[in-house]
Amino acid sequence: FPVTITLPRRTYHILGLEDVRVYSDRNNKLRFVATSSEYSEKIRIVTGEIDAVEGAYRNAVIIKSPFETQCEKNWIPVNGTNDILYSWYPLRVGHLEGDELKIDKEIPTPWFFQHLRGSAVPIQGKDELWCLVHYVKYSMPRKYFHCIVVLDPTTYKPKRISLPFVFKAHGIEYCLSMTQRKNDIEFIFSSCDDNPTITHVNPNVFEWIQV
Repeated sequence: FPVTITLPRRTYHILGLEDVRVYSDRNNKLRFVATSSEYSEKIRIVTGEIDAVEGAYRNAVIIKSPFETQCEKNWIPVNGTNDILYSWYPLRVGHLEGDELKIDKEIPTPWFFQHLRGSAVPIQGKDELWCLVHYVKYSMPRKYFHCIVVLDPTTYKPKRISLPFVFKAHGIEYCLSMTQRKNDIEFIFSSCDDNPTITHVNPNVFEWIQV
């Protein structure tokens, strides 16, 4: 896959695409968003199409930072739409146009949401959108904590947030994949950027705070 990215490269110690999130847009076209340091002087989002037959990325584009930040990560596409969840405090929702992210709406959120990032492409529940997010305690080593934020699927207004949890242990955990199965939710997460693990969680175990 990485060799099918034809963008100009620069010499850097981190190569290719990281944190690749795959989704279908509103036209049911398979697309991706990812983070990269190789194709830009700053850490930026790369987006494009996925050719599942050929096993290739197509039409990759580097997206400008909407706010000229040094680092852009954790943009979350919403399946079946062209919407991108950009940030959580406030909750900013936008869409891609060429090499830009156009912000369409800003929704006020509680102060705690300033710590939230990412993480996985949301899943559609019954009249709800479930979004996996994380926040980081900058200790040695860093500790990642996860939450589920439930949004109204039409307005994206937050309805509730789960109490924090970890998948395996206190440490560096990162999760890009959340999938609804029959009676549970499947998460695929890594520990210390390694050791990918699949776990299944009954949604009834989450404890909630209303927003």
